[in-house]
Amino acid sequence: MTSAKGGSGATSVAINLAAVLSELPSTRVALIDLNSPIGDAAAYLSLKPQYTFSDAVAAASRLDPVLLENLMTSANGIAVLPGPKEFRPDSTPPVEVLGRIFEVAANAFQYVIVDLPLSFHKEHFALVSEMSSSIVVVLTPELTAMWRTARLLTFLEETGAHDKLRLLVNRTRKSDEISDAEIEKALKQRIYWKLPNNYSASVESINSGKPVASLNHSELARSYKEFAYRLTSTQTRDKRKGIFGLFSLGG
Repeated sequence: MTSAKGGSGATSVAINLAAVLSELPSTRVALIDLNSPIGDAAAYLSLKPQYTFSDAVAAASRLDPVLLENLMTSANGIAVLPGPKEFRPDSTPPVEVLGRIFEVAANAFQYVIVDLPLSFHKEHFALVSEMSSSIVVVLTPELTAMWRTARLLTFLEETGAHDKLRLLVNRTRKSDEISDAEIEKALKQRIYWKLPNNYSASVESINSGKPVASLNHSELARSYKEFAYRLTSTQTRDKRKGIFGLFSLGG
């Protein structure tokens, strides 16, 4: 999960995706916050963690699933490895260390959601491209976000991520001046999913420390759930709407 422009909502999308998947039967979900120089996931979930991603980096040489889980904090059924608590502008770990953390997490959890920073070097993004099943790029329907996203997509494609990119347009309204067709033409990428704008539900979520998808039955909450099911090709039952279809990951 990443975004080319701060404030686009990538962290909220990552949290809600993890929350939806954690509600599936016998499913263990991890959320790793790699944002730097400071992480936001802990604040969004009202956590006061004892350990952070920095501790996992320090323990990488002896890291195993048990130790990793001990470094995590549980929230809403999600095992969270929060980002750094202190302001550290240059805190990117060596690529082999990051790979080790990802490998251990993948062995311990069915789903691992990673909130990525833009400060990563090309070799780090290449590792993410290699190890991930999907890379969700979040943007809002505005010219500045599109301009930045176009350049991010080009960069990610250079790391081998082309077939894994999933474009998510956040905070959409029927009155948006920029159409879906204009976004797709400018970015040369099909829109994978759109999330409706709901400021009040988002603020309520942050203030309560609970994901929107778990907090209410708004259109935004339903959209988060359908997005999660499509992204993971999961067929599940919604008590109000019957059975969702089995969605493919095709663009």
